[in-house]
Amino acid sequence: MKILTEASGSLTSGYLIGAIQAAGYQAVASDINSDIVGHYLADDFVLFPKSNEPGLWKATADILQQHAIDMVLPSLDETLLGWAERREAFAADLGCRVIVSAPEVVAIFQDKWETSRFFQQHDIPCPGSSLAQDYPLVKPRFGRGGQGVSVPEQAVNMEGMISQELLTGTEYTIDILCDAAG
Repeated sequence: MKILTEASGSLTSGYLIGAIQAAGYQAVASDINSDIVGHYLADDFVLFPKSNEPGLWKATADILQQHAIDMVLPSLDETLLGWAERREAFAADLGCRVIVSAPEVVAIFQDKWETSRFFQQHDIPCPGSSLAQDYPLVKPRFGRGGQGVSVPEQAVNMEGMISQELLTGTEYTIDILCDAAG
């Protein structure tokens, strides 16, 4: 089985590629740049177009078919929704499983405001959040990696932003990969 990892220049790609190989599968790394760690660790490497290029998904389908990819583990925030929207078609047309949540789920969790609303609706504790500058922490509604996060002392243009309570304590971040049996 050939398993493609996306954005294989990330910090965790080496561990993921190693886990795929340790399980006895072929790891196929991919990225928009060939000079990345995944290129040297994986069994094969595929150069992908940038996420904003026209024709991205046609090129992606061609790559999956040409390299006989059986499974894709997407990880790039900018393409997660696109993978989710195409996972059924890639399975039916190419026999390639894309391991990603349903498009509706991805859309909720890529939007910090919708994530907050989802948590509140399901009684999951979360910091208070607002589309107005009601709380001290301000960050982009869509974003990652702490980019654009601030605690401003003055008013901020809140277009495309969300404010949240400022929490203290230890932050724990967990990434997990498991099979169908858990």
